[in-house]
This record gives sequence, C-alpha cells and structure tokens, in this order.
Amino acid sequence: MVHLQENGFDVRSTDLPSLRPLKAARKIPAQLSSCHTALVDSFIVEGHVPAADVRRLLRERPRVLGIAVPG
Repeated sequence: MVHLQENGFDVRSTDLPSLRPLKAARKIPAQLSSCHTALVDSFIVEGHVPAADVRRLLRERPRVLGIAVPG
C-alpha cells in the first residue's frame, strides 16, 4: 500500500476478517493468491506488484483479469 501511495496512486485500504470470499468472488486461483488483493480499475492486483507494473497494466489494458506476484 505504501509503495503504491509513494508512486502516486490513490489507495483506500479495507481490512477484512478474511480475504477468501473476495478471492472466491473474483475467481483468483490458489496458486496466484497472496496476502494482499487490490482492485485497480477493472483489474485484480494480487500480492506485492511493483507500481511500474500496475501502471503498465493500466496503460496497455491487456485482455487479462489482473496481475499477480504470488506467495
């Protein structure tokens, strides 16, 4: 969160008792799961994804559900 804020992103954080329902609703596979899940525009950002990669995702808008750094 701090990394994204330091790189100009407007970040809103919500602590949930469990991320399982969110991950299930977004169909995030277990092998791509991480401790942080973010919804950025229409994309899922899972894990400690560098801000530069999030920017590239938003700029290029590939036909993917999101981007992940699992583990």
